[in-house]
Amino acid sequence: MDVSVYSNHSTSESIEKEGFSKEENLLGLAKSCDVISVHCSLRDDTRGCICESFLNSMKEGSYLINTSRKEVVDMGALLNVLRSGKIFAGLDVFEGECSTPEGLYDGELRGLPNVYCTHHIGASTSQAQAAVGEKVVSIISEFLSSGNAVHRVN
Repeated sequence: MDVSVYSNHSTSESIEKEGFSKEENLLGLAKSCDVISVHCSLRDDTRGCICESFLNSMKEGSYLINTSRKEVVDMGALLNVLRSGKIFAGLDVFEGECSTPEGLYDGELRGLPNVYCTHHIGASTSQAQAAVGEKVVSIISEFLSSGNAVHRVN
């Protein structure tokens, strides 16, 4: 898989060192990728960054995966493009999401055939917690033995 990255925080060199290519802007990412997975914190500059122009620039049949924060995506624009059938979406953060694992969602995304929504609890299982702990130990061990900080973000 060819992986493209858009980041305000990582340099082209660090992205290329990981074997990825760097997109210079979000619209370039939208136009070139078959699958877009959103991973960013919520800040003033990321609020609504997945906007109408971004969503309309996505390739026909492409996928938007958002597991970051719901406010990063313009929900009205997302609903419009999803209703058109142009793209697919996988979301575990969205407006009206349930705050408890048992809650029911009855919002506008429900019933759209090109959307899959789930609770934002992926890291809450004992299996996920164990895997995170094992990975942390592995990363620290690698750093202590080689000085290489694998899987660093910034």
